[in-house]
Amino acid sequence: MLKSAHIFFLRSNLEAFFWIAALFMLAFSDPATPHFSICPLKNIGWDFCPGCGLGRSISWLFRLDFARSLECHPLGMVAVVVLGYRIYSVFDNTNSKMKIIFKT
Repeated sequence: MLKSAHIFFLRSNLEAFFWIAALFMLAFSDPATPHFSICPLKNIGWDFCPGCGLGRSISWLFRLDFARSLECHPLGMVAVVVLGYRIYSVFDNTNSKMKIIFKT
C-alpha cells in the first residue's frame, strides 16, 4: 500500500515537479549570458514574440534585481506568482485525493 501511495503521489504531482524544476533552472541560470533560444518565432526570424524575455525576467527576479526583471519582461513577477499558485494547487488537490483514496 505504501508503494502504491508513493507512485500515486509522484504521478499526480508530475506537473508540479516539472514547474519546480523549471523554476530552479531559471534561478541558477545566468540571465546575462547569451544563449540559444528555443522560441519558434525568434528562430524563424520574427522580431516580436510576446513570451521572449520571460525566462530572463524570472531569473533576474530570483537575483532580486527587480529593475532588470521588469526590463526583460513586465509579466515576470506575475508568472512566478501564477506558477507558485499552480504548484500549490496541484499538491493540495493531490493531498485531498490521497486522503479519499487511501483513507489516511
